[in-house]
Amino acid sequence: MLYKSSHINRAIAALGRILSAMLLVRPIAHLYLVHNPGAKLLFVAMSTLPFSSSVGLCTNARRVEVSGATAAYAAVLAVLVSGDLGGTNTEQSLDPA
Repeated sequence: MLYKSSHINRAIAALGRILSAMLLVRPIAHLYLVHNPGAKLLFVAMSTLPFSSSVGLCTNARRVEVSGATAAYAAVLAVLVSGDLGGTNTEQSLDPA
C-alpha cells in the first residue's frame, strides 16, 4: 500500500472542510461586495447548485434531505440579499420616539 488509510481519510476530511467553508463564506463575501440586485439574485441561484451537488455527492443524505439543506442554504442567502449588512441605513433606530 502506497499510503496509509488513516492519512487518506484525514486528507479527504480536510478537503471536505475546506470545500464546505468555501461554499459558505464565498457567497456571503460576494453578496456583500455586489450592489446590483439582479446580480445578487443570479449569484444566489448559481451558488445553490454547487452546494446541492456537494451535499448530494459527499454525504449519505437522501434526496429529501439534500433538498431541505439546499432550501435552507438558499433561504440564508436570500436573507443576506434582502438585509442591510453594510449598515448603510442609519435612519433606523431601536427607540420608537
